[in-house]
Amino acid sequence: MTHTQIAFLKSELWILAFGGALQRSGVYLNAYAEEKERNTFRTNMRKFIEQQIIPQYKKDIVKDANHLKILMQ
Repeated sequence: MTHTQIAFLKSELWILAFGGALQRSGVYLNAYAEEKERNTFRTNMRKFIEQQIIPQYKKDIVKDANHLKILMQ
C-alpha cells in the first residue's frame, strides 16, 4: 500500500472509532456541545493516543496490569 492509502485507512479508522465510542455516550452533552469543541476534543484525543499510548504498545508486549494502568491515564 502507498503512504496515501495507509493515511486514508488510519483516518477512516479514527472516524469510525470515535463515532462508535462517543456517538451515544453522552460525552458531548455539556462540555463539547459545539462542533468546533468536538473537533478539538477528537483531535487532542487522537494526538494523545498516537503519541503517548501507541508507542508503549509498539515497543513491548504490554501485560494486563500495565494495560489497565495505561487505560486509567
